[in-house]
Amino acid sequence: MPRQIFAAEETDPKKQSEIVRRIHARSVGLSRLTDQMLNRALVIHRADTAMHEVIDLRKVAMTATEVFDDGNLFETGQMRLALPQSPVWVKGDALSLEEAAKNLISNATRHGKGAVKIVVSRDGDQARLAVRDEGPGMSADEARQFSQRFRAKDQHRTNGTGIGLSIARAVADAHGADLLVHTAPGKGFEIAIQMLATKSGDAQ
Repeated sequence: MPRQIFAAEETDPKKQSEIVRRIHARSVGLSRLTDQMLNRALVIHRADTAMHEVIDLRKVAMTATEVFDDGNLFETGQMRLALPQSPVWVKGDALSLEEAAKNLISNATRHGKGAVKIVVSRDGDQARLAVRDEGPGMSADEARQFSQRFRAKDQHRTNGTGIGLSIARAVADAHGADLLVHTAPGKGFEIAIQMLATKSGDAQ
């Protein structure tokens, strides 16, 4: 078994730089994985404890995108937010829905192609928060497999897409909502949380 070479022991500057790059990439990946695992635990806990309130789905989308607003994505058109003029009222836990939206957006920015568009809409009694990109995406079966793949025994092998979709599906389930996947040939990939719309004056 070859002896492991540490960055401090490597004398070749190019090889040392590559070792440091790999260490950094692995550290970033582990940090992201840890954050997502904690977020997943949070939404599962809130599914049992958080009170559902009437909230505007547009605000959920705006709050979720604030994390990605580095002053460049929106200005260059790499990320767009499409909201209706009127509120889209739903009954739910705002924090959990925001976490779900953040993970869908993160997956789109990291694994999708082209511009990412976050769309909130209402059609009859159905409200939707959709995240679209211009890539081929995945089929509904693939998305289901990814979102169901995260188990305690497989945590070290699950990539960010799987955990992100697992979080989104857990939130959707807690709201009696659907996690819908749609791929339109030549038009891109969309994944959406679709849930029952309500009125602003509805009681708990």
